[in-house]
Amino acid sequence: SPILQTYNQLLGYFSIRVQNVKEPTTSTEFCVNNAKLVADFNALADDGNNLSISCFPRSLNDATQRTESYPEISSYWRNQTMQSQGDSLAVVRGLSEPGVFRSKELNRERHGIGNIDGLIATYDASGYSVDYRMTVSDPDEHIRIQYRSDLQVFRDAGWIGPTTRVVIMSFTTYNYDYDLWTSSDFLFEIPPDGDLMPSFSVKPFKPRIYETRDELTFTYIDYVRLAIAIYILIFVGWAERQHKVRNHKAGFYYHISLSGITDLGLVICIFMTVVWRTVVFHDPTTARYIEMADDQDRVNGFRSFRQLAWEYNTVFILDGIVMVFLMYRMITFFRLSHTIYLQWKAIGQALKAFIFFTLIFVPAIAGFIVVSTALFGKYILGFSSLMRTSVSTFKLTHGDLNPQILDRDVVVGVISAMALYLLLTFFLMNVFITIFVDAYYVIRLTCTQPAEKWNGQRIRSWALPGVCVSMFQAVWPSQAEGRD
Repeated sequence: SPILQTYNQLLGYFSIRVQNVKEPTTSTEFCVNNAKLVADFNALADDGNNLSISCFPRSLNDATQRTESYPEISSYWRNQTMQSQGDSLAVVRGLSEPGVFRSKELNRERHGIGNIDGLIATYDASGYSVDYRMTVSDPDEHIRIQYRSDLQVFRDAGWIGPTTRVVIMSFTTYNYDYDLWTSSDFLFEIPPDGDLMPSFSVKPFKPRIYETRDELTFTYIDYVRLAIAIYILIFVGWAERQHKVRNHKAGFYYHISLSGITDLGLVICIFMTVVWRTVVFHDPTTARYIEMADDQDRVNGFRSFRQLAWEYNTVFILDGIVMVFLMYRMITFFRLSHTIYLQWKAIGQALKAFIFFTLIFVPAIAGFIVVSTALFGKYILGFSSLMRTSVSTFKLTHGDLNPQILDRDVVVGVISAMALYLLLTFFLMNVFITIFVDAYYVIRLTCTQPAEKWNGQRIRSWALPGVCVSMFQAVWPSQAEGRD
């Protein structure tokens, strides 16, 4: 697209990859539940009307995926590439031969292609691929004609047709203004019923994060975070365990408390992010990555950066988890307020009853998910797997009923919606409110100690190490006494 090329550098090749299933050798080879129906229909069609039907594989796997070559496509491709002349950048056709099947191991090793999730299934790196260079030295209308003629030949040979289950189009761009790359994948899944289900995945990333001044600043901040993590692991952990021991409890109780879990989670996530960024995004340079993507010498062909983009974004997810742990750790400091301390104790008391009731109703909800998947999974995408059914069930608890359920079975849909909505919204919510109110009153009656007052000396003793407080009192004894 002209707009895409105006604001971005198109790197290397545009890849089209398809995964096809085998053609049935007999009409009923891949039939699951309707083999007799297909056989009877074909028997009636033997009168010469050529209306015979066959069952194609429903899904892709090692047993049903086609791996045989397309000899007519291979012959056509060799003839076309032999006729190409001029410099390497003038040749729009890539190195991939579309008539030859490439295994997932080969594509992963030579082209960096990995698994990709669609709406229906997860697809590996194998398939038949064709590449086209996105930037050429002499662009004209002839290139568009070549592209269309190639696809017409592929379609006539069955490269894309009734046996196709997915078409994956991939390319990589670089934006100068934001200094960001994007790995783009567009999927067109074609289930056996002939429907077309499009989806896409556009992931921004940077292949190297140690080049600009801002990136180096972020790197130094990561090192500071690493030092803080080491401090938490060694000194804070030791102090917390000693605190448990002084209160006549085992030191390991700290590791199973909220403070211990959040501290350990912070340390693990910080270590993972720093090590991950250092190992993956340190070398090679960005210029080298651009050379790999452009492939001006026509050595490797298309190169996918989807895996690198996934790692880049996953590191930021870990940073988000760090913030979650940090917010929960802050709750332990807010407990210095007597009111928040009582609420915290009430939540701890109520959790015991919460867990008991949760264990009672989790099997019921799990059974509802399994039954819903069995009833509607064949007809509604939102119930096609246990994971999707779980999301649909969560929406149902908020009153968001999938209208396709009513189209399929009005009675079952209405009964299920009302039962689940009433169960979770009215019954369980009232039960949990009752449990929490009861726990709060128990804590208010049992915790009779008055709230502690915090003066300046106590705040300094809590916030600063003892060595710092002693040095401050030794250097400025009068000021320390005056502030107290």
